Amino acid sequence: MTLHLLAWAAAGTEATQLHAVRFLPYVGLLAELGVEVRTIPQPAGATLEERYALVQEALGWADCTTWWPWSFAWLCTGCSFVSMFDPDAQQHRKNGHRVFPSDLDLRFLFSEAVARKDVGLVMDADDRWPDLPTWWAPEPFRASLPDPYRSADLLTVSTPVLEKFARRKNVNVRVIRIAVDPAAFVPTQPRPDGPTRLLWYGLPSRERDFTGTPLLRLLRWGERASYCRPAVEENRALLRTVYIGRNPADPTAEARLAAFFDETRPVVNQDAWARTLANAYPEILVAPLIVNPANRCKSELHFIEGGACGAAVVAERFRGGGPYDVIRDGKDGLLASGRKGWSDAIGRLARSAQLRADLGGRARERVIAEYDPRQRAAEMADAYRWVAENAGIGRGAA
Repeated sequence: MTLHLLAWAAAGTEATQLHAVRFLPYVGLLAELGVEVRTIPQPAGATLEERYALVQEALGWADCTTWWPWSFAWLCTGCSFVSMFDPDAQQHRKNGHRVFPSDLDLRFLFSEAVARKDVGLVMDADDRWPDLPTWWAPEPFRASLPDPYRSADLLTVSTPVLEKFARRKNVNVRVIRIAVDPAAFVPTQPRPDGPTRLLWYGLPSRERDFTGTPLLRLLRWGERASYCRPAVEENRALLRTVYIGRNPADPTAEARLAAFFDETRPVVNQDAWARTLANAYPEILVAPLIVNPANRCKSELHFIEGGACGAAVVAERFRGGGPYDVIRDGKDGLLASGRKGWSDAIGRLARSAQLRADLGGRARERVIAEYDPRQRAAEMADAYRWVAENAGIGRGAA
């Protein structure tokens, strides 16, 4: 029997990237497994009333629904105000305007579905989520907005570390890891001439992970800096450095990154991402992170995508659990922490083409064997069927 799955498709937000990596590639595979997917585009209608009507219609069709609620914009009922930032919205509200989140129709959806208990509710996360703010809502309406994480029948997450965090919110959690299609990460252009190519990718907002913020005052309590950038600098004579993620709308960060990297390339849409990364020819791909609770919950995406390209990956070591625990240190990648650890790892790879080939080759073999999208689609389909069969049963907080 066909299962009807309702999914939210956001436009122009970080959730678009998450959908592309975490969900959209599986829609065709889910259809083969008997799961028909329908999306609510965002924005859905010109007015709140139109959007609400569309949600009601979609709920009548769905057996279960899945939602990623942590990325949205603030809008205003009376003017063209748009902002992604809470302080801007709070100030706009203090000036006498009425603000609301752009995913308000999805909050209606969850309120309706929770009350009806005939539609399964799935929340998905590839990152550690914040609590949704409710300060914007009038008091009577605020009480009608359930906590989506505690109200869901199931939380699906991408890593075991995130699973532990999710169980604080809900007793029903499943780990469904990210997957990629290695065939998409094949270059279509010749390798540029020059020395060994070392690549880092990330939006300018993640620059702190690469630079390591050596000034102690820039670190928050309990954080540990990465030493990736100093290590790259120490081995710079052996490398050509490449950065993907520059943003011309942020000229200060763009200039700062361009001053360090030999090549900088802009962010591209998800359809072009695999080819863009492959055509950059990463022979060493670095995955530094500030060590903190939020980053512990991230997925191993950089290792998967680097491995799909056949790159030797150097990733941040998290003692006590982190995103790159999956790497078998010295076999299909390298883990590094501290200045000496990072410098030694990058230096070894910069000096040994054989080591790069061995680690990159094993990483690609592992991605093919363990990160197959068909396996992930089967895990998703099983989770959605379980939720549809158990909608409203045992729903609630841990």
